[in-house]
Amino acid sequence: MNENWKSPNIILGTVATGSNFFRRDDLVELIWDKLRAGSSVQLTAPRRVGKTSIMQFMAEQSIENYKLIFDDIEGINSANEFYERIYLLLLNCLNTMDKARIWVKIF
Repeated sequence: MNENWKSPNIILGTVATGSNFFRRDDLVELIWDKLRAGSSVQLTAPRRVGKTSIMQFMAEQSIENYKLIFDDIEGINSANEFYERIYLLLLNCLNTMDKARIWVKIF
């Protein structure tokens, strides 16, 4: 076994955050590069490999000029429920920008 290998702190259950989060800076930077270029990003991987943890980490460590919001929408069962959640997330995000919040509410 490689002497430099460090075993990740594996915990089953909730999203890994803080010291329990296994950092993958190269992957996070790749995602930021794609977002800065105006691309959409879809994370696809087997269960329990850290997709949600990476998204949560990025939301907590947003870079300048970006506001990321993480919300688990897995339990949504209808299109109407989905769009209502997106609408509420937008209003919450724009809460500090009165003009933008009013414009979205009217829209």
